[in-house]
Amino acid sequence: MEAWGARLGLRLRVFLLFAALAVGLVLALLAGAWLGGRQGQERLVVMALVSGLLGVTLVAGLWLLFDEHVARPIEALAGAMRLAGWGDSAAFDAPYLGDLGPAGAALGEAMSAQNTRMAREVEQALAQAATSQARLEVLLADMPVAVLLLSRDLRVVLYNPQAAALLVAGEARPGLGRNLADFVELAPILHAIDRLSHEEDPEARSDLLCTTHGGQVLTGHLRCLPGSGAEGGHVLTLQDVSAQSSASRAAMALNAEILATITPAIAALHSLLDTLTDPQGPQGEDRSRVRMAAQAQVRSLTRDLHRLGQQAERIPDWTMAEIRASDLAEAVRARTGRPLTLATSSLILRADAEALLDLWGRIVPAVDREGRGEFRLEITAEGAGALMALEWQGAPLPFAQLDALLGPSERQVLDRHRSDIWPETLHDGRARLCLPLRDLAPAADRPDRYPRRVTYDFDLLDRQPPGDIRLTPLEQLTYVVFDTETTGLDPETDAIVQIAAQRIVNGRVCETFEILVNPDRPIPASAQAIHGISDEMVATAPTAAIAIGRFHHFARDAVLVAHNAPFDIGLLRAALRRHPQPLTFEHPVLDTVLLSAILFGQSQSHTLDALCDRLGILIPPEARHSAMGDTDATARAFLRMLPALKSKGLHRLADLIIAARKHGRLIRDLNL
Repeated sequence: MEAWGARLGLRLRVFLLFAALAVGLVLALLAGAWLGGRQGQERLVVMALVSGLLGVTLVAGLWLLFDEHVARPIEALAGAMRLAGWGDSAAFDAPYLGDLGPAGAALGEAMSAQNTRMAREVEQALAQAATSQARLEVLLADMPVAVLLLSRDLRVVLYNPQAAALLVAGEARPGLGRNLADFVELAPILHAIDRLSHEEDPEARSDLLCTTHGGQVLTGHLRCLPGSGAEGGHVLTLQDVSAQSSASRAAMALNAEILATITPAIAALHSLLDTLTDPQGPQGEDRSRVRMAAQAQVRSLTRDLHRLGQQAERIPDWTMAEIRASDLAEAVRARTGRPLTLATSSLILRADAEALLDLWGRIVPAVDREGRGEFRLEITAEGAGALMALEWQGAPLPFAQLDALLGPSERQVLDRHRSDIWPETLHDGRARLCLPLRDLAPAADRPDRYPRRVTYDFDLLDRQPPGDIRLTPLEQLTYVVFDTETTGLDPETDAIVQIAAQRIVNGRVCETFEILVNPDRPIPASAQAIHGISDEMVATAPTAAIAIGRFHHFARDAVLVAHNAPFDIGLLRAALRRHPQPLTFEHPVLDTVLLSAILFGQSQSHTLDALCDRLGILIPPEARHSAMGDTDATARAFLRMLPALKSKGLHRLADLIIAARKHGRLIRDLNL
C-alpha cells in the first residue's frame, strides 16, 4: 500500500484525501436523508441534501486552498531541494508553509556552501594537473599530423584539429564516440592491430596506409596504449599524401609529355638543319621549302613549350608552405646576420622559405661588401601577391653584378616561385632589390576552419557499447541538445533558417554544431525581428536537405533534447517530406518542458525563461531567440536537472519517458 501511494504525486494524494472526505460527508448525509425519508420527515431530507451540497462545496474550497498554498509549494520546494543537493540552487516561494520554506532555503544554502567548499578544495588539488593537461592539449592541437585516440571497438576518444579537418566524409564529421569506420576503410587498421597483437614489445608500432571514403590516401602509424595490449585502446596518427601523390603523378605525366613532344621535334629540326647546311643539299625553291618547314617546326615547338609551361604552373609544388611575412623577414635577418630594419604587412606567403633564405643569404652579404648600409627589408601587398624589397642607402646594384650573383640554384629558386629579381633606384637616393611573390592572402581572411583545441573524453576508453538505449543509465547516454530558428510558427508550412546543437558526452558539452539554412522563400519581417536572420544572410547558405543531413549525422546515436521538442522535430520531419532523403529522425526525444514538470510540478510555468530563472541560469539578451543561445540555455538547464531527476529514482531513459507521459497534457510525448 505504501509503495502504491508513493507512485502517486503529492497533489494527487491530497486531492484523493479531500475527495474521500467529501464522499464520506455525502454518504453520511444521504444516510440521514434516507432515514428521515422513511420516517416521513421531508423537511429533514431537504435540509440533509442542502447541507450535503454546502459541505461538498466547503471541502472543494478547502482542497483548492490547500492545493494552491500547500501542495504546490511543497512540490516546488522538493524540486528545489533536490537541485540543492547537487550543488545547484533553484528559486521557490512558499509563504504559507510557515518555517518550512525558510528551513528548506537554509538547508539548500548550507548544502550549496558545503559543495562549494568541497569543489574549491578539489579545484586546488587539481590545479597543477589542469595546467599540465592544458599544456599537453596545446601541444596536441598544434601537431602537424592528425592524432586520434581510439577505444578497443575503434570509437573516437580524442581527436585534434588536424584530424577534424582531415577525416571528413560527405556529411560525416569526426566526433567523440563515433566509429572510425565512418571515415576510413578499416581493413588496414584491423591488419595493423592484428600485427601488434603478435608483438612482445609494448612500444611497438605498425605503419599503415589507408584511404578515406572520399578517396584520400593516408599514411600513418598505430600504437597500443601503454599497458593496454592490442585489445585495448590505440593511438593513430595520419597524414594526407593523396594530394602530394597526385601532384607527383601529374609532374611525371608532364615530364613524359615533354619528352614525347620535344624529342621528335628536335629530331625533325636536326634533320632539316642538316639538309640546309649540306653543300650538296637542295637549292632554289627546294631549299626555300626546307627552310619554311624548319620555321614551321620551330613555331610548333614554341607553342608546345608554352602549353606545357602553363600545365607545369598548375601543378602544386609541395615544397611550398604557408609562412607569415613577419616570420620570413625575421628569418632573413637571422640568416644574413645583418641588422636589418623590418617592415611587413599581415600577409601569409606560400613559398619555399628555406630556398628564399638561401637566396637572400647569398645576395645581402654581397651587397654589404660594396659598402652599402642601413638595410631595410620590406614585405608588402602588391596586387594579388606581395613584394619583397631589400632597401639600402647608397648606389644601386648593377645588373651585371646581380646577374653574376644568380647562379643556377638561385635561378631555380626564382623559377619555382614564378618570379624574378631586379634592382631599382628610389627617388630619395636609396636603392633596392625587388622580388615579387604571387598568390597571397591576408592573415585576417584566413580563419581556422576548425577550433584550435583537442576534443577528448578518456572515460570512453573503458565504456562498453550501449545495448538497449532505453535501458542505459542516463549518465552513459550521449545527448544532442538543439534548437531551430524559422520563418514562422507552423511546423507544416514554415521553413528552417538556422539549426544549432550541442553534443553532450559524459555530462559535458564536447562539440557544437551551427548552420544557416536557405529556406527557399523570403523570411517575414516579423520573424527577422525575433531572430535577426535576414534574406541576405541565408542567400548563399546550404539548402534544407544539406543542412538537415549534416545535423542528422551530428546527432547520430544520441538522444535528442529540446525545449518544446514537438515544434522542432515537426519542422525537421516536414522539411524531409518536402525534400525526401534516405534518413529519418527516429531518435529518442527528451523535452525539457516535461522534465521541468516532473521535477517542479505541472502547475509551475515551464517556459525556457521561467525554467532558466528557476535554475539560476542567465541568458544574455543578445543570445535569447538565437539558435545557439537557446540551445546553450537548454543544455545548461538539462544538465542541472539531470542529477535531481536521478534522485527521484529516474535512472534510465525508459524511466524518464514513463514519468514524462504523466504530464502529457502539457506537451505531446514523441517517444511512441
